[in-house]
Amino acid sequence: MAAKKGDGLLMVYCDVAAEHEEEFNRWYNEEHIPERLAIPGVLNAARYQAVDGGPKYLACYELVSTSGCLYASVFRATFVPGALRP
Repeated sequence: MAAKKGDGLLMVYCDVAAEHEEEFNRWYNEEHIPERLAIPGVLNAARYQAVDGGPKYLACYELVSTSGCLYASVFRATFVPGALRP
């Protein structure tokens, strides 16, 4: 098991329409994750894809602390490209 760096964990899961998956994955990997990692207190990020069932995607963010309120407002302020919005 990897060494623990922080005391908080934020997990986000979602499904994406098949016609938007390529764009979603590009945006998530190339823009969203680097932007989240630039937020003070966000230590690490990892993405997972379900092999069966759903939701299809899960992202886990390791945080310095469990003060979720601090991070929740920052994460909610995320810009999502128009075609990817629910």
